[in-house]
Amino acid sequence: MDGKAQHSRDARHKDVVSLTADTEMMEAKKAKLIVEKDTLMTEIVELTSALTNATNDRGEEKADHEATMKTAQEGLTALEEAIRVLKDFYSSASRATVLVQASPVDEDMAAAGTGGFGGAYQGNQAQGEGILGLLATIKSDFERTLSETEAAEKESYTDFAAFSKETKASISAKKTGVKNAEADLVTTSGDLVATDRKSVV
Repeated sequence: MDGKAQHSRDARHKDVVSLTADTEMMEAKKAKLIVEKDTLMTEIVELTSALTNATNDRGEEKADHEATMKTAQEGLTALEEAIRVLKDFYSSASRATVLVQASPVDEDMAAAGTGGFGGAYQGNQAQGEGILGLLATIKSDFERTLSETEAAEKESYTDFAAFSKETKASISAKKTGVKNAEADLVTTSGDLVATDRKSVV
């Protein structure tokens, strides 16, 4: 065999080996890009679903907090009015006086030992203190409910805002990753076609 032909055959063999290696490398890269793109697409769907669910849950939680605060505020307002009315009553009752009139019925009842009316009714001041104390406790319960619900609402809002921001940034980054993977797939597919053409020639 001629040295020139041998050299040409060896050169062609090297080219075929090189083209085969390039083709295998590009096929592997293409497969990897397809998997990467599919993974990113799946993650985008999952993140979008999680964000939608979190948004719905947040809306319900906010509505619950608002309803709780409205009810507690209404209860607190009514209770404060009741406390004011009772304080006014017991305050004015403790200063009450009676127009003194002699009544034969009162005298007969007093003589019989069954009592009768003896002066102005000043309210049961001791019981009044107990009632006002109980109402003050209930008032503090309403105030605590308002305070705790407002704090829970603020915390929920802050947590949701952080989750939403992070999730949207992640979705955006993954969409960019999908676009990059698609661009790399186009380039790799073009390179494969060019390599196939070289091997045919």
